[in-house]
Amino acid sequence: MKDRRDDAEIAVERLQRRLWEVLVAQFRAREAQGLKQAHLAARLGVSRPQVNVWLSNPRRLTLRAAARLMWAMDLEIALVPKSPPKASAPARRRRAQAPD
Repeated sequence: MKDRRDDAEIAVERLQRRLWEVLVAQFRAREAQGLKQAHLAARLGVSRPQVNVWLSNPRRLTLRAAARLMWAMDLEIALVPKSPPKASAPARRRRAQAPD
């Protein structure tokens, strides 16, 4: 039987990879307009090699690093549920008892 922790770890890795892909794509689009890793580094107060590490390896991109890169590139993220939230048991009872 599969361990739920395995599922959670897979979800973490998937999110980390997806966030990295989006950040790299956004950087590449801005790079085409003249943005350099050195500009991001200066804005963040880190070295250019550090920015390169974040943008070249998804496993090295921490949540903090992602948030800093997003801030430096003026990006924000929106979370969208995979499916509509399920009503809780009390909410279902209230709906069932509500007069028509």
